[in-house]
Amino acid sequence: MKSMSMRTFFSLLLNLNFSFGFCFVAIILLISLSCSDKMVDPDVDKGDVIAEVFGEKLFSEELKDMMPDNAKSDDSTLIANALVDRWTRKQVLLYNGKKDAIDREEIERLVEDYRESLILHEYEEKLLQQFSDTTVTKEQVQTFFEENPGQFKLKKPIAKFNLAVFPKNSIEDSYNEVKKLWDGMDDAVNMNIDLIKYLDLYAEDFILDTSWYAIDELQTALPENINLSLLKKSHRLELEDQESYYFLKIIEIAEETDDAPLSYIRNFAHKTILQRRKMKWLEKIKEDLYQEAASNNKIIKYEN
Repeated sequence: MKSMSMRTFFSLLLNLNFSFGFCFVAIILLISLSCSDKMVDPDVDKGDVIAEVFGEKLFSEELKDMMPDNAKSDDSTLIANALVDRWTRKQVLLYNGKKDAIDREEIERLVEDYRESLILHEYEEKLLQQFSDTTVTKEQVQTFFEENPGQFKLKKPIAKFNLAVFPKNSIEDSYNEVKKLWDGMDDAVNMNIDLIKYLDLYAEDFILDTSWYAIDELQTALPENINLSLLKKSHRLELEDQESYYFLKIIEIAEETDDAPLSYIRNFAHKTILQRRKMKWLEKIKEDLYQEAASNNKIIKYEN
């Protein structure tokens, strides 16, 4: 198998978001690979030596591979100089890291642990691709909600509301008609056809659904902040600024520390149920593989 070069591995690290501890193991792996890096394709012409640090050499062909594909010719010299500088700094760090590194046996153990972790992670991901039981029913969500009381306390007030914003010049002559239609609306499903036309033709923006929104989101859509107590007391409000009329209908408000409404946490519940089901399925697959290996006498435990 062809070995991974130091440069390729280092580039891979730059594009992955590891934790500090994980990065440390990866850097140790990089150090251990450095010794074999020179043995890769010895007959390949690497061009002229561009830089050298403690005996490690950077060749022109290697520098060419580092250059971004979309680099402009005017910037190529600046980019090349920056890459050479980064390479030389990395070599100084690697040299001192190898000189002061922990013992080789510990390095090999860390490298092997890292390699095994990658293999296990990739294999589990492939197994999970076979998982197909992704249907979550309303009853399952309801049961999940009931079995986990207290986990879904609201951290801020939320509300269901209908909102329509009309530019003043669009309904100046028909404001009273629009207001009458809006005030007479019981729900978004059974809206008067004339109100639908006004919304469709003239509204700058409108919200007509049964979703929950944070009160903060509602406030940002209004021309001024409305006190929560007023929103609870006045279910219909008409506001305006210099350019627009705002028609607001509060459907329901849930306050901070209340239990979150089921519809509000439905997506979270759905994802949690599915994730638990996946993990349970994965554990069963692992156990089946273990039992299969045991039944085929592939597992031998010796007495200590």
